[in-house]
Formats: sequence, structure tokens, C-alpha cells
Amino acid sequence: YCIDLETGRSVWRKIKRDGLSSVPAVTGVGNNYFYCADQYSQVDSQWVGSVYRGDVLAPIADELIVSPTLPREVSGRSGAPAGAVAVCAFTQDQDLMLIVDYQTTAPPAREGIMRSVYGLYNLTKRQWVYQNKPLTAPSYGTVVDGLPVVYKGNVYHSVGRFLTCHDLATGQQIWERGFRGNFLFSGFLIADGLLVANCEDTYMYGLDPNTGLDLWREKSSGTSTRLVYQDGVVYFSGGGDGLLHAVDIQKGKHLWKLQSPARRRGKKREDFCQYGHQCSLLRSCQVRYGWILYSSIKEMTEQAMRLDVNAIIGVDLDYETIGDSMLMVSANGTGVVLE
Repeated sequence: YCIDLETGRSVWRKIKRDGLSSVPAVTGVGNNYFYCADQYSQVDSQWVGSVYRGDVLAPIADELIVSPTLPREVSGRSGAPAGAVAVCAFTQDQDLMLIVDYQTTAPPAREGIMRSVYGLYNLTKRQWVYQNKPLTAPSYGTVVDGLPVVYKGNVYHSVGRFLTCHDLATGQQIWERGFRGNFLFSGFLIADGLLVANCEDTYMYGLDPNTGLDLWREKSSGTSTRLVYQDGVVYFSGGGDGLLHAVDIQKGKHLWKLQSPARRRGKKREDFCQYGHQCSLLRSCQVRYGWILYSSIKEMTEQAMRLDVNAIIGVDLDYETIGDSMLMVSANGTGVVLE
């Protein structure tokens, strides 16, 4: 959908025939927007993640831009996730550039062991600057779970329980940090010269972007919403404690934690949807190319209705594979009362 911000009306909508990637997010430069989605490759005999481009001013079919070159041993393995999963667009010397993250099974092919790599593509010249740069060593859970971030000549990634930094010009790794949990739900951002990441280990970290070293660590809330930054403060909704958090990123300390209106009205904690967080375990065969998220949304909506809220804002849909046959799906949102 393309929506007019002044009126809230849809300018156009497009029917997308291909399935979204595991990082269903859109990035853009100017009127161009980019995202990753699956298309069936006759060459590789399987669904392959590719990069698409659209124009917000033109309600025409999106253009297939590029598909990463996959290792030969991956071809024909229809059950193995492969191809582009995330893209970040930026300009460099008047050229439009794309950071493309993609993944395959690690050779020798083993279920659940993913090889996450990335490449730099010059869209203006229609050529790869480089490809197949490893993000981290392949292991269980080393999958890209958010959009890459370009900052001061480097590119940053969250890959499972690792945060990585690579030189943008060469693709060579500068540093890598391992943590006790991953960054699937909250992710990370860079602001005011700091890399701020909210980890599933229930801590928020402030890192030096140049070295990856800790500048501070603050107790957080585990599974939470994505981070939002404004005026030196990072905000997020805590899925563990049901609170809205505000953290000063220079001091690495909380400014406040806010209860929801429903909780202040005396609702029991076990009845309060907090942020509508629900998880559903779905068989991967049911959701391989068009994952079913309606059950999580339905449960979130039903709980919100029981709590006398009439709207849910900031809805975020996330999913993560568990083993080789299950998919965890979650819907997160904040219940509010519109007057």
C-alpha cells in the first residue's frame, strides 16, 4: 500500500505474487523503495530470495533488481531457505548502492545450519562490487534478523546472537561480538555515535561502533518491540514487564518506565494483554511460502477487546524457526483507548 500521510487514504495498492523474505521490511532512497521477496528459480530449482524495486509515485508492478549467486551445492534443495533476506539502500558518489544480505545452508548442507553472507551492489552501474562476504561463522541460529545499517564507512548487522561490523569498501570484518541472546525482536540502531542494541538476554547494550566494546549495559525486558530513537532517548515496549521504557543512551540509564492505561485501571496482570504478545508454533510445511500469521493477530485482538481498549498501535510481526519443523510467530502491539 502507498498511503497519503495527510489524509490517510490509499494512493495505490499492489498485489504481490511472491512471498516476503524472513526480514519483511522496506528501505528506500528518494522515490525508490526496496524489499526482498522469493521468486522461483528454474536454474536453482527452488525458491530464491531476490531484491525488488518500486516507485512510490508509480502504481506499476515492482521491478526485479538482482538475485544473489548461490553456491552450487544449494541448487535443487527446495527445502533450504536461500537467497536475499534483507536490503539497505544508500547513495555513494551519486551512485545508488544496495547492501544485500543473503543466506544458504552451510556446506556440507545440514538442516538448521545457516551460512549468512552479504554483498554490495551498485544499482546505477548494475554490477556487484563484491559478493559472498561472511557475516559470521555458520552455526544454529546465525540468520540475519534485521536490516543492515550503514554508518561512517562501515556496515553493521545482527546475525542471531552476534553483532558484526564490516568495512563498507572492502567487505572485510572489523569486529564481531557474541551475546547470550539474539536481537530478533528489538534489533539495534546507531544514534549519537553509539550502537544501541536490545538483547533477548534481558539487557540493553551501548557499544562503541568503531570497536564493539561495551560503553554501558542496562537491565531491559527481554522480548520487546523495535527500538525508536528521538532526542537522545531510546523507547521500546517491554514484552517481559509490560512497560513502556525510555533510556538515555548517553548515560545508559532509564529515564522512566510507564505502565499502560489498562494496567493502571486495575486490570489483573494475567488478564492484561500488555503489548498483545502472542506466540504460535506452526508447522513449517504449512507456512513455507506465505506464512500464516492470522492466529497470532486474532489472539492479540481478542485480548485487547477484553481489556476495553479500542485500538492497537505499533503492531510488529516477527517469526523465528525452531529446529527444522517449527516456526514461532509473534504479534506485538500497544493497546490504547482512542477518545
